Amino acid sequence: MYKIGRQVYLWRNNDNGCIHAQGKSMRNGDEMILQVVSGGMLIDDDVQRANATGVSVNTQSLCNKGGAGFRGLVKDANANGPETGTYQNW
Repeated sequence: MYKIGRQVYLWRNNDNGCIHAQGKSMRNGDEMILQVVSGGMLIDDDVQRANATGVSVNTQSLCNKGGAGFRGLVKDANANGPETGTYQNW
């Protein structure tokens, strides 16, 4: 059995208010999701899928709109439940 612990990082792009998410130690088919959220509502998102096991996956950069927050999530390719590994940068 191949066990890995997924990690989620949010990276700030200089000082322009934009962030991209990076998922490390992903499994084939896992999805790295970056969301921009304001008042509990989803404003924008980007989803990138891992094409192999053990790889890093980066989303595109999204920019903060009017005080919105960023959330990085990993959706497990083998799970039917919700995304896991949420990290919020409010």
